[in-house]
Amino acid sequence: CCFMSNYYHPPLVTGERGLYWRSWRCLLRRVIPKLLSTLCTASLYALAQCQWVEESYSVTIQQAKILTSAIFCTNSGPVVWNTGSENWFYVVGSPTQDPPWRALFASLCQNDWSESGPVWSATCNMGDSIYNYDNCELRQGSEVFWYYSGGSVTDTAERDIARNGGPGYHVTDHYSYEIKAGGGGGSN
Repeated sequence: CCFMSNYYHPPLVTGERGLYWRSWRCLLRRVIPKLLSTLCTASLYALAQCQWVEESYSVTIQQAKILTSAIFCTNSGPVVWNTGSENWFYVVGSPTQDPPWRALFASLCQNDWSESGPVWSATCNMGDSIYNYDNCELRQGSEVFWYYSGGSVTDTAERDIARNGGPGYHVTDHYSYEIKAGGGGGSN
């Protein structure tokens, strides 16, 4: 189909377009689209060589029940108390906004806030213990980008959800308590 020569091919049959026309038609149908496809692929490859590429991404989500305080009943009778906890969301690392950061890593932040729990009341016996819990969600993770230029890595950017070497996200879902050594239990 794609035989081309430098001279004109006469039609084989009267009214037929001839081999010359067939070879141009072949050129238009097969060779030029393949050439354009190759050029587009090469252009995309060159474009891909100058961009941020996500090298790694990981986020660990954990539900936790953390003991926040304990009350030891020294008398029998009613006890009224409340509890609370500190919450936070930290994203630390590279200040560059160029990579297409995922939503959790989109902005650097160091947010701390206090949560106040409900006011509870219960009747305790002398010797009972009341244990207060923060039922929360903890997250930790990182996202790393490499910048490719000319086929090699010329820059990196990393952000972490971390605070003091631990989880960088702590948000209270609810509080609960337990009364041990002869009492009842409850949660809120």
